[in-house]
Amino acid sequence: MTPHDEHAPDRPADGTNPFAPQPSGPPPYPAAPTGYPAAGPYPPTQPYPPAQRYPSAQPYPPTNAYPPAPAYGTPYGYPSAAYPFVPLPPLATWPYRVAAHLVDQAVPGLLGLIGVAVWLPGYITFIRTMAASAEQGTASMQTFPIFGTAYLVLVLCSLAGLAFTIWNRAFRQGRTGQSLGKQLVGLRLVNEQTMAPMGAGMAFVRDLAHYVDGAAMYVGYLWPLWDPKRQTFADKMCRTVVVMDGRRGRG
Repeated sequence: MTPHDEHAPDRPADGTNPFAPQPSGPPPYPAAPTGYPAAGPYPPTQPYPPAQRYPSAQPYPPTNAYPPAPAYGTPYGYPSAAYPFVPLPPLATWPYRVAAHLVDQAVPGLLGLIGVAVWLPGYITFIRTMAASAEQGTASMQTFPIFGTAYLVLVLCSLAGLAFTIWNRAFRQGRTGQSLGKQLVGLRLVNEQTMAPMGAGMAFVRDLAHYVDGAAMYVGYLWPLWDPKRQTFADKMCRTVVVMDGRRGRG
């Protein structure tokens, strides 16, 4: 050992210099572990199917292939054969309508006359008997059965006339378009749009609407004299017209 070695500081056994400058910064990261298996080869890709061919577009038709434009007055796009024009039959004049109404009222009027003819004598007899009994100061009940029977006949005749009117003007006219009077005169009641019978329900409503014709000073019954469609107020409310049927005497 030399004198110089005696004064030298002790060194580590590995021979490193403890006075050497230390590296600055964070300590180095540990090395990534090794030993992972190596990636194998990728499987071969499947070949794509061949592209499908799209069908070729149809050629446009020539300009002369379209149908010709409809004639003037025909709705465009609707063939005239599919929607034939239905001409409006001749409208019934006011005298014909009055004649048909009188025929329709003949049966109810006759039944009403029969009822009144039976009831009126019984009523007169009843009044005379009651007056004579009052003069004598006695009460007589002998005429009550006669008056009651006459009154019952009047009620039955009135109900029979009402039933006939409902059948004739509602059910029969609504189903066929003709009441007995219209059939005899040669008229028909139809819907102004379809030219078909209106049905029993609407025929009954139309008869009720005739009250409007009478409420307006009976002007509604005279309205067909100057109306273009020869309609009463009831016809306008129910959208009906009365036309000439041309088959007089047949249903």
